[in-house]
Amino acid sequence: MNIRAAGQALATGTVFALNEVGEAAKNDPALAMRMAATSLSDSLLKKVNDPIKDSFDATVVPVVRGGILALNGVRAVQTFKDPEATGLDKFMDVTRVASDLVGFVGGLAVLTSAAHADLGRSLMGFSYAVDAVSHAYRGLNHGAKRIKVWQRQLNELKEENKQKPQEPPQSPQQPQDPKMKVTIEGPASVTRAILQGEKPRGGSDVTAALAM
Repeated sequence: MNIRAAGQALATGTVFALNEVGEAAKNDPALAMRMAATSLSDSLLKKVNDPIKDSFDATVVPVVRGGILALNGVRAVQTFKDPEATGLDKFMDVTRVASDLVGFVGGLAVLTSAAHADLGRSLMGFSYAVDAVSHAYRGLNHGAKRIKVWQRQLNELKEENKQKPQEPPQSPQQPQDPKMKVTIEGPASVTRAILQGEKPRGGSDVTAALAM
């Protein structure tokens, strides 16, 4: 494999990976936001004092949960508008929005009211449990759909290859020897010279022709 072919294969693989990441983010925007927020939080808090970290930990939960609630609300609206969405898809999205609302209220309770902190943590725990089920359902459903897309694209590629005209194999050209021309044309020239009473010309090439 040459460098150009390797570069094209690498570019194709990169585009494919980025496309699949985008499709996964569209399928479960809440999970994508949660993973991005967690990664950024770890990077931002590396050189921050402990009191600020404690305040951040208490604040980030309701803030992220509010963002997740908004994203899942948009996703639920899209699901209800999708004619191919099943009843289970709609039920899962509605349940997820309700769970996000419960988790958001629980996060606010922990943050603002010490008297309701235990209740708030219980609500947050319930919301996280629903998150796990929802992420698993969306992931499995998305994986099954993407496999069908890959299979359809592969079948289309096979059909395109079948429709392409195939060039017939070219036979290798034999090198031409100047003596071969004399050998082939020699007998006719010698015969004509003899009939006309002339001395044949061509020396050894003519003799080789007569020997044939």
